[in-house]
Amino acid sequence: MPARIVHTADVHLDAAFAGLGAGKGPIKRQAIRDTFRKIIADAVEWPADIVIIAGDLFEIEHVSPDTVPFLAAEFRRLKDIPVVIAPGNHDPYIADGVYALTDWPSNVHVFGRTTEGLLRFPSAGISVSGFAHTSRHMEGRLLDLVGPAREDGLIPVLAVHASRESGGSSVRSGDDIWLAFTDDELASLGYRYTALGHYHNPDNIEKAGRIIGSYPGAPEGLNFSEIGRRHYSRVTLERESVEVERVPVSHIDYLDVSVDCGNFQTRQQFFDAVGNLGVNSPGRVIVRVVATGRVAPGFNISAELPEDIRQPFFHLAVDDKTVPGYDWAEIERENTLRAEVARRLGESIAAAAEGDRAMLEQARIWAIEALEGRPIELPPEVLRVD
Repeated sequence: MPARIVHTADVHLDAAFAGLGAGKGPIKRQAIRDTFRKIIADAVEWPADIVIIAGDLFEIEHVSPDTVPFLAAEFRRLKDIPVVIAPGNHDPYIADGVYALTDWPSNVHVFGRTTEGLLRFPSAGISVSGFAHTSRHMEGRLLDLVGPAREDGLIPVLAVHASRESGGSSVRSGDDIWLAFTDDELASLGYRYTALGHYHNPDNIEKAGRIIGSYPGAPEGLNFSEIGRRHYSRVTLERESVEVERVPVSHIDYLDVSVDCGNFQTRQQFFDAVGNLGVNSPGRVIVRVVATGRVAPGFNISAELPEDIRQPFFHLAVDDKTVPGYDWAEIERENTLRAEVARRLGESIAAAAEGDRAMLEQARIWAIEALEGRPIELPPEVLRVD
């Protein structure tokens, strides 16, 4: 019989959502709980043989007083279905932390301070090895801390919160890579399946045409890098095959849409375009409208969107990427200070390296707008003094 695994990670209970505005953070945090409850309900209904949570179940610095009772109640709903947790960098296993101080239900198994753990589940036909982050910043490589699969008659599975070093759809910044590994290194360990966490977008790792591990992604989106419906994974595992099914489960999703303002003459045209977006389930989405196009000088969409346009959406934000459509050749023919500034900056742009050109082009626009008496809003990095 195949082993049926519900695999999730990066739930981030109690995450902060200050940027959504007054009163919306608690609603989004409740959406994360509702999503987690749905995963547990699905595990019972499927039914799963085991639930694996590969780290960042909650955020240790934000964890609220009722988070542990909430989790304990959800785990009890699973009855005899075991839960295996491999703590990550946001929910590390520390001596005075949530994992160590909580009397979890008997079906819950948390990897702790030992270098590596091994759990055997004969009824499911698998064994699960794992490792816990014991601080917010775990240095070293995965292979330094996790040993090879042990052949004990059960299908070996690894559960760990770690960083795929290259490849795939998810890339972490250099200061957010913990327990790094390559695909070849992971394959060398010999586990039939590795339940991973840390990357918030789903990704399978394949070698020789078969899946050897995967990231399920965050089951509820946390920001605009996590667009669209979010999932957990149903893994059907046999000795010779691995199937990973992404199951949509999120409650309030992030969505990016683009509006080309190139032909607009007034702010109202932009407002009308946003109002006619036709977004599905608007009350359950956090939308960022990216305004693009070359627009007439002076065209400004910085004003607050009207309430009747914002109201249907859970949250609506505007990212203004429009570019004033100045005729630089015409400006440079003038006998004005504006012309002199445009000429000098134009010469700098022409001589600039490719990587510096966009910055200088933006500087030319700001300079002309300032000379014309238009208010400009510089981003913080421009104002920084080193």
